[in-house]
Amino acid sequence: MGKKGKRRTRKSTRSDVAVAAASQEQSKERTKSSSRKSSFSVAESESESFCIPDPPEPTTTNYIDRPPPSLDGMVSYLSNLDERLNDILTSKRKKASLPTNDQLARLKSKTARRVATALSRFEIARELIGNQFDVTTKLGKLQLFNLSMDDLVNDEAVLEASVHMIAGLADTDLRLCPCVGQAMLEKWPTPMLQCFVPVEYYPLNQGEMQMHQLSNEEFVVLLATTVVVGSTNIFGSYQQSLRLVHELYLQAKNIEWSKFSSNKLLKGLTEETCHNALANAGIRIYRLLYRKKKADRCEGPTDVKFSSKALLKKIEEFARDLMKNSESGESEFVMGWIAEQNGYVFDIHPLSVEADALHWYTKAYTKADKYGNDFISSEARIQAANSIQSCGEGAIVAIPNKVFLRRDFRTQFGGKGKQEEKELSVHSLFYSDQHHLQMAVDREWERLESGIPLIELTTEEDLVICWKKSLTLWNEAMEYYDSMADIGMGYFIYAETAAWENVLPQIKHLIDELKISLEYNFILPVVRIGNTKRDVGVQMCENCNNCDGNKKCSRCRKVVYSSCDCQKAHWAKHKLTCCKK
Repeated sequence: MGKKGKRRTRKSTRSDVAVAAASQEQSKERTKSSSRKSSFSVAESESESFCIPDPPEPTTTNYIDRPPPSLDGMVSYLSNLDERLNDILTSKRKKASLPTNDQLARLKSKTARRVATALSRFEIARELIGNQFDVTTKLGKLQLFNLSMDDLVNDEAVLEASVHMIAGLADTDLRLCPCVGQAMLEKWPTPMLQCFVPVEYYPLNQGEMQMHQLSNEEFVVLLATTVVVGSTNIFGSYQQSLRLVHELYLQAKNIEWSKFSSNKLLKGLTEETCHNALANAGIRIYRLLYRKKKADRCEGPTDVKFSSKALLKKIEEFARDLMKNSESGESEFVMGWIAEQNGYVFDIHPLSVEADALHWYTKAYTKADKYGNDFISSEARIQAANSIQSCGEGAIVAIPNKVFLRRDFRTQFGGKGKQEEKELSVHSLFYSDQHHLQMAVDREWERLESGIPLIELTTEEDLVICWKKSLTLWNEAMEYYDSMADIGMGYFIYAETAAWENVLPQIKHLIDELKISLEYNFILPVVRIGNTKRDVGVQMCENCNNCDGNKKCSRCRKVVYSSCDCQKAHWAKHKLTCCKK
């Protein structure tokens, strides 16, 4: 095709884009008598569509004001299973048994029912294990009282407890791990270390098994051990737990899942349940390693010096695998978290970081709403509101003509296509009304032809945010939060978000101080772009279990305390395992 042919094609394409967009705009105007303009894609694309939230238009500027929950003593409070279940169900419930249908029916949400069932499973497991086993530590090595795999798989109490722990943790996305309690971790029966022979890392679902082929019962015992104590250093290092996770993935390919239903002890488990529990364990342990300093990630002789980049890739690997089987929105929420950390580790432009995060958090709460996961429905909305306030939606105003448009700042991680050709479909989406539509299309084509980088604004452009969307998302998030706070689980929502203290103060600033009106759809951002920080996790004091532990033991550098007094009070116990690093 000659140059003239190319030119005619380009002009035709630009015209087609404007006509298609104008037609869609007219259709929306006929069906919706609202002044708010809906966003739409201006051309077909092979890339995944930008997951843009379109919450209901707020009718008032009222916002739900919720202070963040206090974390002091929260772990001790949540780990009291008896108290938790009494509050959620009733003190007259039958202990160490699954809740009845009538008890579950009285709870307001699917999530509350799952939480009640999961906590009941933990209580049953605790009762089954009882005082039969007592795993203690000394000098960092386990005294296992010669517990063999045969001892455990032939013990019906251990198998039944394993089934309850796997099912309970899989059903609640591991958020209830603190509710298991330190007492359960210390008493959980762990087979002899001779069983844990994996020493090599392989990509997920690749490589060769490093252990003998496990029986169904052996698989369940090791899986339960991994999800219960794998996120501690009970195996000597976190990485040993991860090697076991990878090994169990390979072992799962040869497990006879069809026989679970006919086994009276294992029939409570399915392949999907075990897979989700295993994937969540992998995500949890890799995130623990990521939050550590690089020098602290190697604790055993066979440990690998993981970089932060490698750990994020591993977490993404597990999250995408979990996505295949889980509809709870958990995996998409993890992807949103990865998007934010990518900005810190891979030095991605802040606008792209927020656009990628917005895409995944929107997918997360959309799936969570359908599934009935109030944790994710609340957490993901808070994070999405933060991304909107940080210009992740890509809303831009072209100053001379007041043309509003949205530019797709996503990277490939956020679902953007791989195509290298200059296509308007992977470049912009428009808010513009019909009068300014052709002007906006022409402007974007000129930008593409000039080769200006997508994230670079011209002197005539400025970033704006649709502040009403963040207001709606916040109010919706607080409704889900309140439903969890009613059963004492609000802590998990606050602990999994990094934006609570960002979103609410900005909303208060706009409404209470600037007195902004609902007449304004777009405003200039009030926050510094690129305020995402590296996730270092919550440090728990070894003595008082408060969440403000920031003082490490100077000798081993492994445990943290809230104060010198806490360190002194805990020394009698810690000195048994403390060793100079």
